[in-house]
Amino acid sequence: MYIALEGLKGSGKSTLIERLEKEFLKKEKIEYSLMKQTLKDDKYSLIEKMFAKYSFLNNNSFFRAIVYARRAYVATKKTNWNSQLILGDRSIITSYITRWRKWFNSPKLTVLFVNIMEPFMHSPDVIIFLQVSIENLIRRMEKRGIFDIDSSVERLKTMDNAYSEIGTYKIKKTRQIKWIYVDGNKTEDEVFDETCKIIRDCLDKK
Repeated sequence: MYIALEGLKGSGKSTLIERLEKEFLKKEKIEYSLMKQTLKDDKYSLIEKMFAKYSFLNNNSFFRAIVYARRAYVATKKTNWNSQLILGDRSIITSYITRWRKWFNSPKLTVLFVNIMEPFMHSPDVIIFLQVSIENLIRRMEKRGIFDIDSSVERLKTMDNAYSEIGTYKIKKTRQIKWIYVDGNKTEDEVFDETCKIIRDCLDKK
């Protein structure tokens, strides 16, 4: 069972996954493997050193695509796909979302580009989407001092619209995904409890 957490930057995915590991998965003795597709694969690798050192490369969309495709590839290779549960901090959906309608306002070109760059990526069985208002996202990121290309109001709104659209857009690779929406505006405990229940139900039904 491959379950991935999705949501806009600041929605609490990584924090939630850390808590799920400590307070749920290990406690329930669930065999799991983490899939963190955007995590730096090796800070000593040449491509990561170049990405960190040169701002013009960091801001180049094609170079960013190469970096993140490499990270996703390494994460896929490190993941134990025979585990009872594969828990994803983001998924291939993120790859589509970050480039949605980027070329000639065409979803088809986005899907084609991602499928060429990341042909090795698996699609989740279930996506748990953390829905958080733009206002709350901005407050959270300001509190944590997060300022990057995905933290502007305009960018957040663009990606939020992309998430809304991609859930109904017919992509062959993601057609079988079941989407479950969780209100991320609730307290951290409420979101945690609801997510635990969803994961438990998914594993019981498998």
